[in-house]
Amino acid sequence: MPLEDLDLILKKDPIITTWKSQSLYDNPLDVERNYLIHARTHLSLGDTERIVSTIFKWVSGKNQGAFVGAVLGDYGEGKTSFLVHVWEQSSNQNILSVPPFEWSSFDQILSAISGWAQYKLQTTHPDLAIKVKRSFEFYRRKSIEDIAKSEATRTGGDYEAILNLYTGALENGTFRLASVDAKKILDFVKDITEIISPAGYKGVLVLLDEPEVAAKELGNDTVQLFIFDLANELNLRQGNYGVFLSMPAAFYATASAKFSALTARLQNRGCFPRLGDIYNINFAETLWKRYAEEFKLEDLSQSVVSDITLSAIGQACSSDRRDLSYGPRSVVSTFRRMVDRYKETNQPYQPQNFIEDVLDSEIMVRPEYRTKIRTILNSPDINDSNIEAIKFFAAFPSGVKQEILKFVEYDLPFAHF
Repeated sequence: MPLEDLDLILKKDPIITTWKSQSLYDNPLDVERNYLIHARTHLSLGDTERIVSTIFKWVSGKNQGAFVGAVLGDYGEGKTSFLVHVWEQSSNQNILSVPPFEWSSFDQILSAISGWAQYKLQTTHPDLAIKVKRSFEFYRRKSIEDIAKSEATRTGGDYEAILNLYTGALENGTFRLASVDAKKILDFVKDITEIISPAGYKGVLVLLDEPEVAAKELGNDTVQLFIFDLANELNLRQGNYGVFLSMPAAFYATASAKFSALTARLQNRGCFPRLGDIYNINFAETLWKRYAEEFKLEDLSQSVVSDITLSAIGQACSSDRRDLSYGPRSVVSTFRRMVDRYKETNQPYQPQNFIEDVLDSEIMVRPEYRTKIRTILNSPDINDSNIEAIKFFAAFPSGVKQEILKFVEYDLPFAHF
């Protein structure tokens, strides 16, 4: 049944855990299986397909120039989900797309790219997988040699002894290659692009997630400079490869304040979406319409939820109301409860039901929203004759238009209010 199919989608975990960089090297099959589960239940909205198409034109070599882009969004707006969708779609078009991963040092980016490329080649083109591994070892070795030479010059120590010391420390995980920079990473990506070409791949796309995690380890200044260098370098290069980043809006704001040219660099390839533009006050209505189309629920749609309620959910769960909710995650958790209620009662979901579920912690909202509602309902002025009306208005934190009130007067049980 279509409603049961939708229910299964709504009840999947709304939070995608980003895999660590080392997992792409050690456990790539697990990474692929996990991300595919999310990718195959993703419903694209807004300008998503145009963005994916634009990325493909650059990375496939149809447009001249290497690719750079970024997606901005706050917690809960689905940055990783967006990257997973881009990964799956670009992979389907013969792009060697490295799925989103968490990183805390620049050498981990090299490792993740190498591990994923070897995984994708090892069965069909093992000779090319070996070439990828050798290229990775070359760049890693060259970075260690650069550090050892610099240290030997600075201290007057023995170069070979210092090189062996750093090599051992890197192998046991007690040392990281600070000398890896944006240029070296992109040189490596360029080499990988050439290596994999005989396997039929049109290009390479690296999806970098959660730079704020790296910033906790390396510092904001270091990571933000790296992102600027990455964007600047890609704008200057030719080649069918590129990098697409995700960034929290606050992290981007501080980075763009330090590097005024960053915005222009990230916008230059026409791929710089802001998820807040998608998850606006109309998002709940738009998403429900997409679900109705996808699962053939058009005839049942109004029976499950009223238009008034979708308007209320849109207000409370808009990205503009970060003080009340978690954007799309709150919308999806509401839809999950909404479908359950319909299956239990066979009645459409109303604004009061939304508030009741908020109070019962059935919906993912910020605790402050719940507290505000409880404070109002505990007022001595609230009684049996007006409590339903108060619940109704609590579902519209941005206010109720007069035309909605006229509709309410005829269709809801508190017309006297």
